[in-house]
Amino acid sequence: MKHNLLLFFCVAFNYEFCYSQTPSNYSIVFEKKINVANLYPKWDIGRRGKFYIDSSILMTNSIQSMYTRIENPNSVEGHFSTHMMFNNTFIDIKSKTQVSQKEIADGSFILTDSLPKLKWKILPETRKIVGFDCYKAMTNFQDTVVVVAYFTTQLQAPIGPECIGGLPGTILGMVVPKLHTTWLAKSFRNMDATPIQELIKPNKGKPVNLNSLIKIVKEAFKEYDNWELIVIRALM
Repeated sequence: MKHNLLLFFCVAFNYEFCYSQTPSNYSIVFEKKINVANLYPKWDIGRRGKFYIDSSILMTNSIQSMYTRIENPNSVEGHFSTHMMFNNTFIDIKSKTQVSQKEIADGSFILTDSLPKLKWKILPETRKIVGFDCYKAMTNFQDTVVVVAYFTTQLQAPIGPECIGGLPGTILGMVVPKLHTTWLAKSFRNMDATPIQELIKPNKGKPVNLNSLIKIVKEAFKEYDNWELIVIRALM
């Protein structure tokens, strides 16, 4: 316990000390990989491969951020795409709010909500991701879903893939074991030379609240054995 507290204060001190020296405008390309064979064990995967892989780009000026899927019509993973869902998420970092465009089944929906309040535990394990030193942290999403993240204090914004954030730095790697899904930064670009003035909130879709969104997901995936996990995925 004392070791974890000491590590936390060291991380926090390092974050404050380096804050003015680190990039505030930057973009990160993430690769998301879903083990479909484990997520949907009753599917007949055959020779198509057990992974669904796609990419998204996270852009920020450390005031706002925008996480957007990079569409790839030539992806060899396209045979799974109709069973997935995709988020384009705008975050106001100061107010801790999000505007997220949810692509679910054949519909597009806009959710405006506060960011999830996550209680992180910082651990002693570290690793390098796209050249940055990262600390390991863990939390629970929706109380029961474990999230493992690797974040760096060398980047200012307390953000990460999807709507996950709240650490003293930017998440560059993330694993949600229950969803059999990983997110990993593949490239980083410093944009301080051409600062991002404003990021545009997504606006194409039907406005919904959280309860309505959950009902929509349940209806769209009600025939799936593990539709509860799909609801969790939609909320991220």
